[in-house]
Amino acid sequence: MYCTKCGTKFADDAKFCSSCGSPRPVIKREELIIGQKPQVYENKQEIASNITKQVVEGHLEETRQEPESTGKQTEVRELDGQVHNGNVVPSNQQQKDVEKSLPIIENDIALLEEAPMKKESPAVSELAAAAFYGNTPAAAQDPFAAEKEPVDERTEALKVFIGKNVDYYFQKWNVSSDVVNKSSWNWAAFFLNLFWAGYRKMYGLIGIFILVWLVLDGIIYSLGINSPAIDSAIGIATAVIFGFCGNYYYYLHANRKLMKYKDPNGTYYNQFLQIKGGTSGLGVVISIVGVVAYSFISISILYSALVTETVAFGYGENAGYLTEQADEFSVDDEIYYSFYFPDNRGGEFKVMIEKVENGVTVYDSWYDEIPPDWPGLISSMYAPQEEGEYVMKIIRDNDIVAEGTFYITGQIGNVDSYEF
Repeated sequence: MYCTKCGTKFADDAKFCSSCGSPRPVIKREELIIGQKPQVYENKQEIASNITKQVVEGHLEETRQEPESTGKQTEVRELDGQVHNGNVVPSNQQQKDVEKSLPIIENDIALLEEAPMKKESPAVSELAAAAFYGNTPAAAQDPFAAEKEPVDERTEALKVFIGKNVDYYFQKWNVSSDVVNKSSWNWAAFFLNLFWAGYRKMYGLIGIFILVWLVLDGIIYSLGINSPAIDSAIGIATAVIFGFCGNYYYYLHANRKLMKYKDPNGTYYNQFLQIKGGTSGLGVVISIVGVVAYSFISISILYSALVTETVAFGYGENAGYLTEQADEFSVDDEIYYSFYFPDNRGGEFKVMIEKVENGVTVYDSWYDEIPPDWPGLISSMYAPQEEGEYVMKIIRDNDIVAEGTFYITGQIGNVDSYEF
């Protein structure tokens, strides 16, 4: 390389001109490869040849520049080169100088080829790649063309939350469409209902159904219409609801969790979703505990507080059961009566007989007591000597725990029990 000021040749390792002290020009690698209209090259050899041409022409052009030290026009120095048909032909010495610089240039090319593409300057990296590989990448034309399609993070978060049987629930929910399927059949939910909900960690749903059951029990007990048929109907209705709507309930549960574990930027906390979702054997145990708690509250608390047991009447007793049950008797009959305490516990109680006639009057009353482990009592009394409607009430702790109605007529109630 030659000095652009005085034309003196630079030594190989010199950084300043030995004659005038001017700094050695630096050829920027970007200038060699990238311009306003980047040249497309087929291979490295073509790149090296083009750079050689630029270096040689640069040397000769530098010698034609007018030195700053004088105002007179100086003779153009051709150095050792010649001009042939308007083209500069480098001399042997110039060719040797270029050959010495080729390893450095090739090293720069290798560095460019091996250097990672910087995201902050895609134009430089893509155009450099275009120079080496002989084409213009799509990203050089459109910087966003090379970006991948965004992943549906919500779908991936749903998969993490569901855990087992992802495909089953995606099919039932019809996730591929814009409208979620609200009704689809789930056999596990139909047969197991609350236990299936516990398995899928839907503890809130378990609590809602238990609360609904307790409300229904309270209404039934208050109306005095409790029966095994009603209990069976409630159980069947619960199973059908879970069978048809269980999958949708699970979708709503999953959607609430996804909304809860999502940051303002729309990123889901999959680690927490994996913990809160999936399946759980402990959840099944929790559901069992919930059912046991419901049974205790319904029978021991609501039933005892709201239900008044019925006092049954009859003409006799056999092995702890009434025989010939009836509600009409004569003044000469011995009336057998039977009842159970709501909490199935005995103790002291009061028997009150009220006559219903133009109001209610107490006809008779007495106290009785049975062992605490007796759930109820079968006993007998003589029929009242006045015709009319009577009500027997069993009272304990000032609460009516059992009640029944019977009637007295002037005729003999049980004719077969008398001999004439």
